Amino acid sequence: MTLLTLILLAHPALAQDRVIKMDGTTASGVFVSATVDEVTLRKGKVSSVIRASDVFSISFSSIPTALQKARAFVAKQDFQNAIGQFGFASEQEGSTWLTQLALLEKAEAFLTWSVFDPAQAQESLNAFRHWTATYPDHFWGPRAQIGLARATAAAGEMEEAVRLLQEVADLAFSRNLGRHLEAQAKVARCQVYLAAGKATLARQRLEGPGGLVATLNEQGGDVQTPRMVRSELAHHLATAQVLLGDCVENLDGLQGAKRYWEGLLNQRGSLTPDVEGAGIIMLARTAKEAGKPRQAQLLLAKVTATLMTSPEIQARALFHLGEVSEELDNNPSPGRFYYEEILRSFPSTLWAAKARTKLGR
Repeated sequence: MTLLTLILLAHPALAQDRVIKMDGTTASGVFVSATVDEVTLRKGKVSSVIRASDVFSISFSSIPTALQKARAFVAKQDFQNAIGQFGFASEQEGSTWLTQLALLEKAEAFLTWSVFDPAQAQESLNAFRHWTATYPDHFWGPRAQIGLARATAAAGEMEEAVRLLQEVADLAFSRNLGRHLEAQAKVARCQVYLAAGKATLARQRLEGPGGLVATLNEQGGDVQTPRMVRSELAHHLATAQVLLGDCVENLDGLQGAKRYWEGLLNQRGSLTPDVEGAGIIMLARTAKEAGKPRQAQLLLAKVTATLMTSPEIQARALFHLGEVSEELDNNPSPGRFYYEEILRSFPSTLWAAKARTKLGR
């Protein structure tokens, strides 16, 4: 037990909720409420109101056991128990924010579950609709509506999903809630297009001087952009660059995607590990297609061993390592070893479902 933990246990009043502001500074107190206009904290008998446009995120002093258990169940892909725990957490008395957060994460758990079981998409849709109707002006509203849009797309209603995401982008812009929220909605819209087989539409939104990739690159380099927002924009830029590569592959094949990634990799000093990793994975795949599986294997191993990438990119590399190993007669490791590693270490990624199929589960 750390000294800080002992101090907080001895003086519980010191353990306070925090609001992290766009400029990186914080405000602390007891969380009271949060809307798209303002966030309210209380210290003793004094309340302080912070404009929502100045708020990056909210951090709570402690997370109840029920919510911790629910999150642990999601991490293990035990969705049925996770849903039950989220429901239990939402019914606990004495904390309005806990009910709001537990119900939101319950909807998100249904959405993750739908990757493995498409029948859960409707449950996710119902849960998000209930949340947004119950808390229409909540600070977490944009997060919930992005989830609602993803669930709507998973249920096969692409045009409605696109409309919902445009609403989020418009709200973020009109209320000055941060460019990162607007960017998240626009990236999600391109993901919806690609998943629905509309790669051309996604590519048009992402590519070119006025496209999302160029816009995010410019915004992220703007010194007037708040520090916390710049970090989020860098993340969304990386996602958009990888997504554009997927669109190019969908439309122009592996060789077209190889040209795209080679152009990006020439800018290696300015790339995030995710983008560099995705580019190397594409070079590995083209090497495999050219009859050079050993070269492909070495490139993929470089991604998993040397680059600090996100779970999604790590899982992508492991999946293709599995396929290459199978082509090399399971040498030096069986292909299934890599698929099992995805399920063990990166169970919430899209590649986990593909790994399950490879393993016949």
